[in-house]
Amino acid sequence: MPNAQSSRPFRITSPEFKRILDRVERLNRQEKLIQKKDFILLGFSGGPDSTVLMAVLSALARKYSLRLAAAHLHHGLRSRTADRDLRFCLKTAPRFGFSFFFEKEDVRALSRKKKISLEDAGRMARYDYFVRLARRLGANKVATAHTLDDQAETVLMRILRGTGLRGISGIPARRRLGRVVLIRPLLGCPKKELLNVLRTQRMGFVSDETNLRGNFTRNRIRKELLPIMEKYNPSARQALCNLAEMGSVMWTYLEPRAEQAFRRCVLEEKKGHVKLNSKKLCALPSVLLREVLQKAYEQALGIFGRAAYIPVSLIEGFVRSGESKEAHLPEVRVLQKNGVLVFAKQAKKG
Repeated sequence: MPNAQSSRPFRITSPEFKRILDRVERLNRQEKLIQKKDFILLGFSGGPDSTVLMAVLSALARKYSLRLAAAHLHHGLRSRTADRDLRFCLKTAPRFGFSFFFEKEDVRALSRKKKISLEDAGRMARYDYFVRLARRLGANKVATAHTLDDQAETVLMRILRGTGLRGISGIPARRRLGRVVLIRPLLGCPKKELLNVLRTQRMGFVSDETNLRGNFTRNRIRKELLPIMEKYNPSARQALCNLAEMGSVMWTYLEPRAEQAFRRCVLEEKKGHVKLNSKKLCALPSVLLREVLQKAYEQALGIFGRAAYIPVSLIEGFVRSGESKEAHLPEVRVLQKNGVLVFAKQAKKG
């Protein structure tokens, strides 16, 4: 649902805000996130990060001849404060030169239906809404306000859960979602600098109290684990982001080669079932073989890019042995027989 037409762009000239603009422009030169005549739809929660990103895009609107809109998803989880957040967003967006749209979603019901966490259900609902709305409006880009701190938390969370090169690459600054490009202009900006901007400019924002609780893994990493790590290395967040940048560069090189190797080795590919040529797999160097095995597992599982990293060294071992062997991974059975390696999804018990 839209509000009234937006007003003129907002301007801020403080040193703190100029520092944020410099960081955004530096990342933009590297990643080409914002270009002339883009129509950008901002995911706007009313929180500190998205409020600063709204100000940044507004400040850049004239330079890049941008069209700007903002979208807010009411999750239906915190009735009073969620309504407060929506009212704030309705009032704030036009002041920065944005037209505003919102939608309500029962995230708890979606969580139960999809059998996923509330956190994952909320993320799924948001991106679904942003992409649908962007297509309807004709926006070519969707912007979200992920920060350097979000990047550090993501990398650390994936390391704890088990991951590979793709996982430590962290959050990409840009990625394609069908015909829409998702961009994250604040990915090089520390949270504390965004809060400095809000404080010095006396800019209002809203706070989601769930971000202050320890009930989500990410929140516990933010509140408990990272502060402990910073006692050993005060620059721990930046160090994790440096790791992500190195991983991203390496993954950009490796990914297309791993995809080509997978296509050369695949014999059959259908829902919940992948067959690979063991002889061709053996000819691959370990760095490619392991990524091919990970991809086969994800294809069988039907989860792409988000599955836990499997014990590839175990599977590689019996691929290279050439012997008939069997292994059981989470929800997937792996069988090698007669020169064929099979990944088959198993039905859940009960």
